[in-house]
Parts: sequence; structure tokens; C-alpha cells
Amino acid sequence: MEEERSRAGGAAVAVDGESLRRPEEEGGRRKKGGWITFPFMAVSLLAFGLSSAGAMGNLVVYLVKEYHVPSVDAAQISTIVSGCISVAPVAGAIVADAFFGCFPVVAVAMVFSVLALVVFTLTASVRGLRPAACVPGATACEAATAGQMAVLYAGVFLLCVSSAGARFNQATMGADQFDAAADRDVFFNWYFIFFYGSALSDLVLTTLAAGADEGAYRLFVAVASCCSPGIAYPAGVGAVGLKRLPVEQCDL
Repeated sequence: MEEERSRAGGAAVAVDGESLRRPEEEGGRRKKGGWITFPFMAVSLLAFGLSSAGAMGNLVVYLVKEYHVPSVDAAQISTIVSGCISVAPVAGAIVADAFFGCFPVVAVAMVFSVLALVVFTLTASVRGLRPAACVPGATACEAATAGQMAVLYAGVFLLCVSSAGARFNQATMGADQFDAAADRDVFFNWYFIFFYGSALSDLVLTTLAAGADEGAYRLFVAVASCCSPGIAYPAGVGAVGLKRLPVEQCDL
């Protein structure tokens, strides 16, 4: 990054006019959270990856074994859901930037995350929300009713909304806790380290659940629900809530 030296004070300034130094280094007073907020962001990112993996990591197997959906249809459903979760953050970023700001959108997304994992846990633990188990030797299994599929799709929808509001808006909200451009650069590096590091939980959870029986799968989904960022995030909200946060817009 190019720098210019101010003749008046000798301060390091980026080409866009932003200071590269921290306020305390220039004799000023910190106005935003700084690095004290990063641990909360990191925990939230890891929890988000873990909870998403817990719900979606074995969706195909779950549909085939528990809902008796044909394997081809289950693969198509999983692909569509994965695509929606990947594209939804674009809509969430537009809503945050144009209307409400990052902080309210992320907070609401965490609530949807909790609701989504609660729904998934119920589908895995409540027998009435799934079709009856296949009878050994039977030629066909009982198909899921429209109501049972509606509950499952409701959980998927809530998870998509959660991903839309939280996945990338967290990056902007976290970077806004820093006054110095250099600190924001470092934050974004760490953000992507934790973001893609959380993807490893997907591989781990998929491996653990691959051979799980019905009872183990219920416990597996419940543990993922407990890791939902909506449960871990209030501590982070309390920390950054003590600092000045822009609510009118979602830009840096």
C-alpha cells in the first residue's frame, strides 16, 4: 500500500486519505472496539461453520435414509440448497448496505440460525416429523407427507436466511471496529483464515456422521445446534455493543 507523509504532522496516510496508524499512536483516542472484538468474531465464524455443516453436511443421506427420497432427487435438492446458501449472502449484503446496516442484519441472522437448528433437531428427534421406518423385506417404504417435508424445508429456509445475513456482513462489521487501515487489512486476512478454517469442520462432521445410526445422528444434529452462532454470539454483541457501530450503512 502506498503512503504519503503529511508535512504538518508526519502522519502515515493511505492514498485514499485514511490513516494507517492507530489513534493512540497519533495522540488520539480510540473510538471503536479494536482487536478486543476479534475473539468474538472468530468464535462466531467457527460456530457458524460448525452449525451449517451439522445441518447440511449429510443432507443427501438424511433425505434418503430418513425421508425415503430417491437418491437422484435427494442429490438435486442438496445441490439447490447449497446454491441458495452460497448466493443468499449477496442479497443480505444489499439489504444491509441499503437499508439497515450490518449490526442489525447480523443480529437478526443469528436468531434465524438458532431457529433453523432447532427445526433440524426436531426433525431428527421427533418421530412424527419423519415417515415411518422401512419394514425389513418390504418392497417400498412409506413416503414423507407434505407436512413433514414442509417442516424440513422450513429449516432449510431459515438456514438460508441466516447465511444471507451473517456470512459476509460479519466481515464488514468486524473491520469497522478498526480506525487504522492497516488493522483492517490484518483483520480481513484473519477473517478468511477462520472462515475457510471453519470449512474443515464440515469434513470432520461429515466423517463422524457417515456411519452414525439413528440415535447418534440425533445427538450429532443437537450438538451442531448448540454450536449455532446465535448461542455464542450474544457475548460478542455485548462486547462490540459498547463501541460505536454504524447502523445507517454497511460500508467501510
